[in-house]
Amino acid sequence: MPRKGNFTFELVDATTKEPFTEHPGKNGVDRYVEVEPGLEYYMKVVNHSSDTVAFKYNVDGEYLVYHSTMKPGDSQDDKGIWSYDKYRHEAEMKALKFSKMISRARFNESTADKNQYNNQVGIIKVSIYENIYLDGYYSMNNTPGTFTGNGEVDDHNAQDTKKYLKSAHGSKKVLQTDDGMRRNYKLGRKLKTIKVKYCTTVGLIVEGVLPKPPHWEWFKMIKPQAVSKSDRSVEPTIWNNEIRDAHGKVVQTKQHEMFDLTMEE
Repeated sequence: MPRKGNFTFELVDATTKEPFTEHPGKNGVDRYVEVEPGLEYYMKVVNHSSDTVAFKYNVDGEYLVYHSTMKPGDSQDDKGIWSYDKYRHEAEMKALKFSKMISRARFNESTADKNQYNNQVGIIKVSIYENIYLDGYYSMNNTPGTFTGNGEVDDHNAQDTKKYLKSAHGSKKVLQTDDGMRRNYKLGRKLKTIKVKYCTTVGLIVEGVLPKPPHWEWFKMIKPQAVSKSDRSVEPTIWNNEIRDAHGKVVQTKQHEMFDLTMEE
C-alpha cells in the first residue's frame, strides 16, 4: 500500500473494504491500482503519526469539497463524495466508481499524442496538512457533493481499443446523523502528498507496468468480440504449463490455447 512517512493511502472495494491489487511503476516511484469498470470504491487513509492531521482529496484533478481530520492512530476506510444536509442533520458519504471503458487511438511515441494518451490513466492524490485547532466552534452550512466526474471521454477516431478509466459517482452510500458542529481550526503546513494511479489490466500492460502476454492472449484481451466461439473454424487445444520450484513442486499452472492450422486433404 502507498505509505509515505507516517501516513497510508489506498483504494478499497466499497462493499468488502478489501484493497485493490497494486503494482509498482517502471520508475519505481509510481503506484498503479489494477481495477475494472463498474467497481465502486472508497479511499482509505491511516494516520500513523502522533499528531492530529487533515487529509485533502483530489480525484482526477478535481478537489473534493471536504477534508478528513484524523487523530493519532486513526484509520478511515470510507472516504468518497461527502455532502451535508443541515436541516436533516445528516451527512452522506457516497462511493466513487471506476467508469467506463475509453477508446483511444494507438499513439505515436514520437509525438505529443502520448501526453493526451497518458491522461487517460486515473490519478488520485491525498495531501496531508497540520491541523491546528482554534478557540470556539462553528455550525456547518448545507454542503452538496459537488464532484463532477462522469468517467466518460469520447474519441471517435479511435483505431485500437484500450481500457482506461476515470472516476464517477457510485451508488453505494452511508448516511450518518451529524449535528454539524465543528471546532474552529486552520490548516498548517503541508506534510506529505501521496499519489496512486489506476487503470485496467489492459491499461497496465500498455503502460508497461505489467508484461505483455503472448499474442493470442493479448488479442483476446483487446478484441474479445472478435474471438467468439461462433466465429471459430478451428478450436484450440488447452495446454497446461506447470511452473515448479527447486523441489519439483508445482507452484503455478498457466493455461495456453494452441491452434493446429494445418489443413488435411
